[in-house]
Amino acid sequence: MLAVLALLVAAPQYSNISAAATVRQDRASLCAPGALPEQCDADVGVEVRRAFARKLAQMFVTPAPNAAPDLVFDVAVSRARLTPMAGFPDVEIEAHVSVRDASGATVAELTCNGGQQIFERLPEIAAAAFDKAAAVAADDFGDRFANSESIVSWLARRGIAVRHSHITGPARGDLVVFATFAPGFSVANDLRFALFAELGVSGRFFIVRGVYGSVGATSAHDSDISTQLLGIEVGPAIRLGRSFELHAGAGLNHASGTLTPSVPAQPGFSGDFSRTLPSAFAGSTYAFSEGPLAPLRLRVSVEARAYFDRDVIFDITREVTPVAGFAVVAGIGIEFPLVKSSLPPL
Repeated sequence: MLAVLALLVAAPQYSNISAAATVRQDRASLCAPGALPEQCDADVGVEVRRAFARKLAQMFVTPAPNAAPDLVFDVAVSRARLTPMAGFPDVEIEAHVSVRDASGATVAELTCNGGQQIFERLPEIAAAAFDKAAAVAADDFGDRFANSESIVSWLARRGIAVRHSHITGPARGDLVVFATFAPGFSVANDLRFALFAELGVSGRFFIVRGVYGSVGATSAHDSDISTQLLGIEVGPAIRLGRSFELHAGAGLNHASGTLTPSVPAQPGFSGDFSRTLPSAFAGSTYAFSEGPLAPLRLRVSVEARAYFDRDVIFDITREVTPVAGFAVVAGIGIEFPLVKSSLPPL
């Protein structure tokens, strides 16, 4: 039983694909340009070569003697440096990997990154950190290999199932309904926590959604303002590949809320307000599916938002102040296809 488990653990992920790799740099000339060069004795190319050799051994089989490999990986260290980070250097390695098949045709171009922070400025510790960063970059290569559309297509044409991929199966629906929860930060007069939620539909070239937001602000007299936003927004969307989307647009929002005075209030006046605010937004979304979730997809997004015509007159404190402003949010949500994708499945 233990022997069987050992064989399963040792078996390559793609036992029917042979592969070989070359690494262009062998010395530390790229190690630390302009940042603590005396602290790094790492042979970056050697460490990247060693890390990628280990990773390739986990993923593929070694070519037979005198036989051309099915895939060749040409690895070039495009960046390797020590960068000061909050008092401690951060080791970074970036490797560009060109993937070619047995005929020499380019299958994909991948960029892999690895990092490691060091806490003592000693040459041997810096060298060890570059070794760990190279291992992280090699692991990043495995993830990018499994989630490259061109590589997944190359494998599919040969009847080979890809492992640990987020992009296999049907592509995103041509029309999807989605819901997103998006916390972040907003700035009117000061930096505040903000919370947004979205419900809408998105196509290959457009997005329409309802948006709820809760933001805060502080007036010039240090009064606290809480604002609730409810609006509708529309705009164009561009899908890049099967999972990534860029979008932007504009909308109208009903804003209501309350100013809580920190100074003596004028009698007979209320701190409540209500008005309509135009808005604009721009952001990106990555939607992916783990096999058991299909056709449901998870969504992660980053977005910037701005509100206009946002100044409100508060007679209660005799001041004019914005009740909303600029916001940056990071969202997580789900989407479900209403119309299946016109792209073929991977």
